[in-house]
Amino acid sequence: MAQGALPAWYGIELMAQTIGVWSGWHGRVGGQAPRLGMLLGGRGITSTQPAFAAGCELVVSVRQLLCDEKLASFECDITINALRVAHGRLNTYQPESTRNNSINQPGERRMTRSVLVTGASKGIGQAIACRLAADGFLVAVHYHRDRHGAEQTLQHIAAAGGQGRLIQFDISDRAQCRERLEQDIERHGAYYGVVNNAGITRDGAFPALSDSDWDGVIHTNLDSFYNVLHPCVMPMIGLRNGGRIVALSSVSGVMGNRGQVNYSAAKAGIIGACKALAIELAKRKITVNCIAPGLIDTGMIDMEPAALDQAMRAIPLKRMGSADEVAGLASYLMSDIAGYVTRQVISINGGMV
Repeated sequence: MAQGALPAWYGIELMAQTIGVWSGWHGRVGGQAPRLGMLLGGRGITSTQPAFAAGCELVVSVRQLLCDEKLASFECDITINALRVAHGRLNTYQPESTRNNSINQPGERRMTRSVLVTGASKGIGQAIACRLAADGFLVAVHYHRDRHGAEQTLQHIAAAGGQGRLIQFDISDRAQCRERLEQDIERHGAYYGVVNNAGITRDGAFPALSDSDWDGVIHTNLDSFYNVLHPCVMPMIGLRNGGRIVALSSVSGVMGNRGQVNYSAAKAGIIGACKALAIELAKRKITVNCIAPGLIDTGMIDMEPAALDQAMRAIPLKRMGSADEVAGLASYLMSDIAGYVTRQVISINGGMV
């Protein structure tokens, strides 16, 4: 019984709070405190009366229409002295990240998830493979020729308590990619995630580029997007558990770079391919993103001192990035918390672009 005049929003708020409390209690997990989910649809409910007079009988009625582990829907009524003054539907949605402990304990959730990292025998690929293993993923460590480097990656993974295995193929050889990947998937199961990292450079002024300089970079860096991902995508979809695809582009693919027309073309192509594939796979909850590194110190920088000095002047942070910093970004994009990030090109270049 109302003891004084009340604004109409009071009844609507009371109704929303009733549903919110029920939803939070219903959605509790394993002894955790109840958590209120997102309340949807409240803005669409209005009252036919601007206020409720003192002494009136205010009744809020809520009827559950459906309920599953994430979504609940309710039909709601507000009556004043038996006269209905507001009616509508409210929904509550419980985001996945609030229904489990995967953010705080990622390894427990990911320990059965397998990921492929190409070019993982050194540099950025090695750092990413080690970081994902530390996150709890089972890592397929890819290499082409450098088996020793790949074995070192496995040793780093094992020393940190992670798990991994070797897989060898030439990313520019379509038939070999399909054969080796299908064999690995048949033996170990579909990949939850793929990091398409491997690539080469053959730099030179455009007039001086040979046919093999052009073809080698395009076949290895761009064609490998298809060669590696095509055999992996349908099995990933078949998991019905979402997935993650991360492709390494470059600042050269974003802004172009002198002496790297072939490399810039290939890396720009990867950006376009990622954006298109992200649209196709979104309904499967598979995210597709690009990382575009700038100048990264992997111990293999092959630049003349004058050229390196010029490049450093273009970087506001006045330093090169590290492979571990790129790996940190890849770790985020492969994580559960990045489930709403897709079709993005994320630059990591010290402010160069």
